[in-house]
Amino acid sequence: MKLKTKVIVTQPIHAKGMEMLTPYVETVIVAPDDKPETILSLLDDDVEGVIVRYNVFNREMIEKAKNLKVISRHGIGTELIDREAANEHGVMIVNTPDAATVSVAEHVVAMAMMLCRKMLFAHKAVLTGNFAAKNTYNPDDVDGKTIGFIGLGRIGIEAAKRSIGVGMHVIAYDPYIRSEVAEKLGIRLCASMEEVLKEADFVSIHTPLTPETKHMIGAKELALMKNSAYLINCARGEVVDEPALIEALQKGVIAGAGLDVFAKEPPDPDNPLLGMENVVLTPHSSSLTMSGKVKMATGAVEQLLKVLREEPPDFLVNKEAFTK
Repeated sequence: MKLKTKVIVTQPIHAKGMEMLTPYVETVIVAPDDKPETILSLLDDDVEGVIVRYNVFNREMIEKAKNLKVISRHGIGTELIDREAANEHGVMIVNTPDAATVSVAEHVVAMAMMLCRKMLFAHKAVLTGNFAAKNTYNPDDVDGKTIGFIGLGRIGIEAAKRSIGVGMHVIAYDPYIRSEVAEKLGIRLCASMEEVLKEADFVSIHTPLTPETKHMIGAKELALMKNSAYLINCARGEVVDEPALIEALQKGVIAGAGLDVFAKEPPDPDNPLLGMENVVLTPHSSSLTMSGKVKMATGAVEQLLKVLREEPPDFLVNKEAFTK
């Protein structure tokens, strides 16, 4: 039986997600675009659920949908959702924290290997007929190198497992994980972020974007890294002070970077990162494998339907508003 309610999908999701949603909800509307004014125009008193991807969902939107019960995030980060407004109006925010774990973890290890093997340089050399570059460009193995994780949540742990699988040593800093838990996984837990930065050949960031983590990696932190080390960021762009990173790359403070996220997305065409040969760039797509898209879409629908059916969701983000 269909729920007599309306759900707005602010950006298209995988067909398997829609196949889960439409048989159980009377009215499902996919926004024609994700402009704030477009989404706002679709909201009314009949809307009880919203699925969001990369778009802002602010106080004005929450207050226009007076009977809104749930905002389901197709992904992990919820910094673009007005949490305070959701709490005030009793709206649950749910997400899919485990859906993209494997996809992002694989991306991290792939970036480490691409950077160490200098694959972009080699690819361009072949395209330009510079086959002799094989004698001079000096790629290296990741085997025996140390990768350090800043944050050791679901993705960090899976990326660490895969790093160990290709022969890397793994260290990490995460004040919320016990050393014995890390040790069982073959990870050495460090006492500080600075220790990781100084020791690692690759530093991979795995923290959410919060007021405390914004620009957590700046000029001071980059200067602690080896000049042969690489920074990998598949978390959120603003965790890194991007101008400081650009300067560090230009001056050889670090050897290179692998970036899936940026301070501004998409980056401006004149952003110096776009022209650097020691940087591997992807368009905030580490989670968007075919498997990842399916898992996020079906996961977001599953959590939304649970709330609309008055069942407890598995991944409630704003627990503070619903626990007494």
